[in-house]
Amino acid sequence: MCLNMPTVMRSDTILDARLLHCIVLTGEELHLSRAAARLGITEAALQSELEKAERQLDTRLFIADAYGLQPTASGSYFIEVARKRLLQAELAIYAGLTTAPPKRSRLAYGPLVNPDLLEAMVKLRAHYGGVPELFSVHARDQIECLRKGVFNIGLLIESTMAAVGVEMAPLFAERLFAVLPARHELARRGEPVSLSELRTLPMISLGAPAYRHLDQHLRQICRHAGLEPRDGPEAASLAEAVLLTGQGDGFCLARECELRFARPEAVFLPLQGKPVWIHTTLAFRSGYRDAFLDQFLPARPAAASIRALLSRADSA
Repeated sequence: MCLNMPTVMRSDTILDARLLHCIVLTGEELHLSRAAARLGITEAALQSELEKAERQLDTRLFIADAYGLQPTASGSYFIEVARKRLLQAELAIYAGLTTAPPKRSRLAYGPLVNPDLLEAMVKLRAHYGGVPELFSVHARDQIECLRKGVFNIGLLIESTMAAVGVEMAPLFAERLFAVLPARHELARRGEPVSLSELRTLPMISLGAPAYRHLDQHLRQICRHAGLEPRDGPEAASLAEAVLLTGQGDGFCLARECELRFARPEAVFLPLQGKPVWIHTTLAFRSGYRDAFLDQFLPARPAAASIRALLSRADSA
């Protein structure tokens, strides 16, 4: 997406971790209040931080529209730069963690984890075994970090990775929706759609490294349904994928938690037939147990929903 061409691409500018987090989470949510809530600050404080980042980078990162924000061309570029720098910083932190025994539980989660689920897990862990330290970790790094004891517990989305030395327990599932341009005939029909009906539309790609595992999984779901997806424009986040869909650039697949990105020009429709689910898994090192796992795992619902987990967390 190119709303305005970047002028000076000062990717060598040094931004502190706070500003990097502000850029990345605003890019993921494309909405000031949602990003501020995830950061635990006010909208005014986030706006101030973004303006500070824009002054240091000498470029505009986001522009407002009727329903939230859109990244500029420079913004899309620097969102990815910020992600990479945060990952580099996290890897340095992990290296230090391996030499120091944890003083309290460490919970690792990927950038795709449902924000409501993360909130519920924090509440549950506080009830069952102390408030954990939280670390945002790419899925590809979580397994190895769990094996080494860097983290006690991880949250993984649709993990199909080899997991020798790591136990996994299904936690909950989210229903998958097709997102179509509002002016498309299938959207106007307003009924559940089959993936095979989407052959005329390209599929918006999730090109950022943090999203590639999910992007590959969603494309595999399409293939199983008899649809070989054509490559459409590349989005830097799930919110931007919905934005591009609303502009008529293709279709995307989204979980129920991505309904928060809904815009009038992008319609969420359930998939026809048997529901398709995206699963979140609880992962932990083989043999590891704590008060949370001992009490929570045996009692968790066989097919937990996000509402069940939130209800349980609120009553804990």
